[in-house]
Amino acid sequence: MSKRDDRTFVEDMLARIALVDEFTKDGREAFMQTRMMQEAVIRGLEIIGEASRNISDDVRAAHPEIAWRQIAAFRNFVIHAYWDIKMERVWEVIQNELPTLKPQLEALLASLPPEALDN
Repeated sequence: MSKRDDRTFVEDMLARIALVDEFTKDGREAFMQTRMMQEAVIRGLEIIGEASRNISDDVRAAHPEIAWRQIAAFRNFVIHAYWDIKMERVWEVIQNELPTLKPQLEALLASLPPEALDN
């Protein structure tokens, strides 16, 4: 198993945002009518939240502009209160929060040291 670091977790978050963007490109109506799409998006949001929880305390403290607690809290909600997920709220996250989060994570990634090469 390879060692995972802050860079890897940020890359995971960005990759999932890209997938959510791809899955929802046909708009709100398609999202609301397609259960498989909803489940895939929720899984992507779970992974974003879980990856955020693995970012080091130092990096999180250095980037207070990122809503770390809210990201983790949403992950906890979709995991632990799955029966109460409202697709309208999920759509709001997709439309209002991910577009803000993406450039913040891109800037964070650019500020991190390059990945160490295994020799």
